[in-house]
Amino acid sequence: MGSYQHFKDDFLFKLYMTSDRRKYATIGSLSKEYDILGPDVRVILTDWVKEQLISLKVHDGQRMCPLEEWSKSEDFFSTPPENPQILVELLPRGEDYATNVKKPPIGFRASGN
Repeated sequence: MGSYQHFKDDFLFKLYMTSDRRKYATIGSLSKEYDILGPDVRVILTDWVKEQLISLKVHDGQRMCPLEEWSKSEDFFSTPPENPQILVELLPRGEDYATNVKKPPIGFRASGN
């Protein structure tokens, strides 16, 4: 599995496993965690928005604004401060994807002792 596919599978599954299907992240933190260059992380996240897997929002100084309201995605990802906290929310199509990638654990595992 390539690093981009691993990013998609792992990130969307982890997002699915959160109680409210949302989390704040920065491009820098995702780049470091998944060993993918920051500009590539931006493109990937933007593609997932287009695929309706996630929504992205960032604070514009007055309110949380979704990516779709920005004229250029570069502006969205470079709002002050540098490397802003981006709210990533899992959408129903993303939930479907995540549940088909990995199945959440059920109950406890028995030890092999």
